[in-house]
Amino acid sequence: MGHEPQTDISLLEHGFHVVYCDVAELFGNAEATSLWNKFYALMQKNGLNKKVALEGMSRGGVYVYNWALANPEKVACIYADAPVLDLKSWPGKKRAAGGREPWKDFKKDYKLTEEQANNFKNSPLDHAAKIAKLGFPMLHVVGDVDDVVPIAENTIPFEKIIRENGGDITVIHKPDVNHHPHSLPNPTPITDFILKATGQKVNFAAIAAPGSEYRSGAGWIPGKDWWAEFENIDSLLNVEKDLDILFLGNSITQGTGGHRTSVTYKPGFKAFDSVFVNLKWESAGISGDRSQNILWRLQNGNYAKAKPKVMVVMIGVNNISAGDSPPEIVEGIKKITDWTTKNMPSTKVLLLGPLPTGLKKDEERRKKYEEVHRLLAKQPHNKFKYQSIAAPFMLPNGDLDTLKYGSDGIHLQPDGYRAWAIALKPIIMNLLAEK
Repeated sequence: MGHEPQTDISLLEHGFHVVYCDVAELFGNAEATSLWNKFYALMQKNGLNKKVALEGMSRGGVYVYNWALANPEKVACIYADAPVLDLKSWPGKKRAAGGREPWKDFKKDYKLTEEQANNFKNSPLDHAAKIAKLGFPMLHVVGDVDDVVPIAENTIPFEKIIRENGGDITVIHKPDVNHHPHSLPNPTPITDFILKATGQKVNFAAIAAPGSEYRSGAGWIPGKDWWAEFENIDSLLNVEKDLDILFLGNSITQGTGGHRTSVTYKPGFKAFDSVFVNLKWESAGISGDRSQNILWRLQNGNYAKAKPKVMVVMIGVNNISAGDSPPEIVEGIKKITDWTTKNMPSTKVLLLGPLPTGLKKDEERRKKYEEVHRLLAKQPHNKFKYQSIAAPFMLPNGDLDTLKYGSDGIHLQPDGYRAWAIALKPIIMNLLAEK
């Protein structure tokens, strides 16, 4: 019911040691911090890393943050799950549970009167501005209907102060989940957070790799796989000369169709063929591709040999779905633009990054999309053109237009392809006119 072990098992599989020092009835007071200091010293004698990843569940939020305040140089990161951040919220306000009297224990541990306890100002929430400046990243996993440690009294105000003071915090919300269970059914976001904070995460988005894993619903004729799509595109690039435009990307680009013989679903062909009439264009989109797959295709295919006048690169949304962070995605995209500018000097590259994702403006994947483009906009663009295209797909309230987007918030409807093609045409025509 309470803590689920999948995160700890995952960390063990990655070579971490999971250790625990029980000070559960001391509510993070000076005695608890002192005991943890001694425990840390013992771990150092046994050769463990000098910087620790702190994991705090429920009241453990108080312990990890209080110890981090006293020992910031020893902390790599904090993962807090349904954390208590204000002791007036819990064990205060009659939220005692299990037949114990934690409010009395709290007052005893801190030597407080009832009035002093009701006005207590030494919880992590009270020190949030200072915590924000300590330099380590934080991850909170919370249940949105937690009635034991309400997020409105703990993580939400804490996150606000951390962000206002320049701190690094990520919050994963679990809709319709109460205080338990802790962790996530799939612990990958937690594991990746800790791996990154400790310098052990590999950014696969920036490592060239073919996309030979199974991809369902890819829109390919029966019996065809990723390799067949790669070879189909490569054969077209090998024989087609004087291409005006090459569209390079994932399933959204694949949907433009072009002259591909192994693609069965081409919702954008009619729009693109009419908008780019009298121009020679081809589609090099493969369903499911991420930045690492595009990089591999460029390095191992006939793209440089084909010398298209303009190459439109639209990639990144599948990296978002795969859980890559915005900085990781941007690093992968930068590898693509670095390669193209070096190896395709006669081709003008138009980088679009990912198209908008997430039907609602406040979805987490929309936030990641926006952060990817914020980081892309900061990159130098002197050797290629960068253009974010979002306005044609947006409603006035910031949600995506469902007449142009499918219900998955990723793929385009035929009207979406027309809007995309119309938005692209003046940009591409300007690039074609440049000398």
